Amino acid sequence: RLRASAIRSKMLQYMRFRPLLNIEADPDSILPEQDPYERYGAEHFAQDGSTIWFEPLPPMLPNLEKNPKLPPLASSEVYTLVLDLDETLVHYFELDGMGSYEIRPGMYDFIQRMHALGYEVVIFTAATQ
Repeated sequence: RLRASAIRSKMLQYMRFRPLLNIEADPDSILPEQDPYERYGAEHFAQDGSTIWFEPLPPMLPNLEKNPKLPPLASSEVYTLVLDLDETLVHYFELDGMGSYEIRPGMYDFIQRMHALGYEVVIFTAATQ
């Protein structure tokens, strides 16, 4: 069985990714002059072929060879409940140009009940800003 990181690195060798950059140092450009992020597998990117341009946002694909962010569980009997912050636990909205958020009804009670049942509760967000 192949690991996800092995499959991903094989796919990358056929793709020529290049970040959209401000190579002319235009002071009005919103693009950075160089990619501010280390790209997983960048050493495997193809050097020829059609270019796939991307805006240099934070990487969405994790480096699967790094250590996990969570500590090991104390018991294999414990389940982990992973909850997305955005639009699951809180609702973000804009009103008259001002950003705000509201906590979902029952959110505190739900998390407390899951904790009382013995779940390890992990809250994450995929948001980049």
